[in-house]
Amino acid sequence: MSNRFIQTATLAVVCSLCVTACSDTNTPSGPGEDAFDPNQTQAELQQVDAAFETPAFQSLAILGEHFGTSAGAAAAASADLLLEAGPTNAPIADRARRAGDRLTQAYASASASMAPIIPEDWLGRTYVYEAQAESYVHDPELTDAPEDGIRFVLYAVNPVTRQIMADTEIGYADVRDVGGDNSTAIRLTVVSEDVTYLDYTITATGVINAPVFKIAGFITDGEQQVDFTLVHSILVTIGNVQVGIDYDITTSEDFSVTVDVTLTDGSQTNSVSVNVTLNHGPNTVVLEGDVVDGTGTLTVTGNGAVFAVINLAPGSITVTDANGDPISQETQDALHRIWQVVEDVFDVFENLFDPIEWLFNFAG
Repeated sequence: MSNRFIQTATLAVVCSLCVTACSDTNTPSGPGEDAFDPNQTQAELQQVDAAFETPAFQSLAILGEHFGTSAGAAAAASADLLLEAGPTNAPIADRARRAGDRLTQAYASASASMAPIIPEDWLGRTYVYEAQAESYVHDPELTDAPEDGIRFVLYAVNPVTRQIMADTEIGYADVRDVGGDNSTAIRLTVVSEDVTYLDYTITATGVINAPVFKIAGFITDGEQQVDFTLVHSILVTIGNVQVGIDYDITTSEDFSVTVDVTLTDGSQTNSVSVNVTLNHGPNTVVLEGDVVDGTGTLTVTGNGAVFAVINLAPGSITVTDANGDPISQETQDALHRIWQVVEDVFDVFENLFDPIEWLFNFAG
């Protein structure tokens, strides 16, 4: 995709992130803003964060990168067929483009193989991490793996230094092939001390120029469960590339967040369409709009009433209420936190896809 496309999409993101810096004026809330409880929203989003901060998930996020270096898979992993995910601090549009490239190549690799994505002679094997080799190796003495999948032992890790404590087992991750005749699907579960902290399935469908990857399941911190559905779709045509991103995250019957982003790089124009919807009880807050070649408007509504407007033009960003006046600092902070969800789900998608990406590579 062109740099112009990346800059266009990035501007939309910068706009939303600049909400906290565009005004320092506190003004009374309007009818739309009354529908939004910023304190409760912060508390609900913290529960989402807590579910993804358990030792079991942190272990998967770090050790999952090593699953593909197991004995017998090293050749596939070193083939370097799949593109790197890119830095986590890259602009949203750049990360979306890289994710699209990764998934398109992954789907092409898996589609090229007529065999199951997990080789039959690997089923029932348990792999342990060997610190000296910095890779997973098959341990023939362990026979507790599922007959229809592979087991990887998980260990305690330092989330800051990423140091793997190979002498401290905390659980395991089971990887199963659950695909059918017309789809490729992998199920991964993470168990620690008899608690299933994570259970999700990655399904790949579509055709070579239009693959769709769906990750659906749940994660828990042992008390609060978060259900999620993450979908990446890519459509490549002559002179046009479109990446669609759809996320649904639910913490309870009363709180959910939906993120829909469509990025289009065309031969004549480039556009970004954004919709972030937060449902809390009877109230709904929506941030949405379109940016075409660097110009556009994003509106924020509460139960249908506009309470913030973000206007974009090349080199210019303005944020006001529906009447053109500055918005309150409390609203600014809340909108900033909502937008962080968009960035967070990119990290989540990568952490969930990384442990099985090597299987797509191997299949090709």
